[in-house]
Amino acid sequence: MLLMLKDGPVEITSLLCGLNTSRQALLPQAKVLEETHLISKNGQSYELTSIGELILDRMLPAIGTVNVLEENVDYWGSHDLDFIPGYLLKRLEELDPCTIIEPDMYNIFELNEEFIETSKKSEYVNSFVSFLHPDHLQIFLDLMDRDIDASLIVSEKLFEKIREEYFEDFRELLSTDSVKLFIYKDKMDLVSFSINDHCSVMRLLTKSHEYDSKQLVCKGQKALEWGQELFEYYRKRSVPVTSFEK
Repeated sequence: MLLMLKDGPVEITSLLCGLNTSRQALLPQAKVLEETHLISKNGQSYELTSIGELILDRMLPAIGTVNVLEENVDYWGSHDLDFIPGYLLKRLEELDPCTIIEPDMYNIFELNEEFIETSKKSEYVNSFVSFLHPDHLQIFLDLMDRDIDASLIVSEKLFEKIREEYFEDFRELLSTDSVKLFIYKDKMDLVSFSINDHCSVMRLLTKSHEYDSKQLVCKGQKALEWGQELFEYYRKRSVPVTSFEK
């Protein structure tokens, strides 16, 4: 009932319809909320009191977090979330809505096609990865050709692999102003995270630190802002590659 009143007064008939309940069931609950000074009655309408608004403001983040976790509780509960800084973990409700995509057995190592396509019309693409997919290089070359700002954070071990096996290609990438490479020297407790103007895609490790092909895709303005904060958290703790030599 409190949620239905968050945007202003609501008539009793609308409350009955929205809550799919009867007057006999609603009125006793409304009386309790009135007696605890959370709502007030004005004619045939109810509205939140100042205390009710304060309580609801505190409730909404918790409700949002429940919404994020409830639909995919097994996924969240079985994966390592230690890579998420505490202040962002407390704002997990901002990822609502998000979708878990489970590729079929023929595509378990493939990148997210929607992310690849939306990246082509984005102003920026930011990623941090613990592995280099065969398509990563071509994707970043395409972004370079489109003059799209792109940043890639990799582990020290992966950086050494890039320098040994993909030196010429990455030297071409890093010769432009649009592509930037960073090295994260601490432990990277996830498979990958990527974000562009349209969506973010996460691949998490299980709690036993095993690879999982499932992709967590999040959209919406708040989810994108949350994702950018996550990327910036790691970028600020990474070392920019200013020279690229063997």
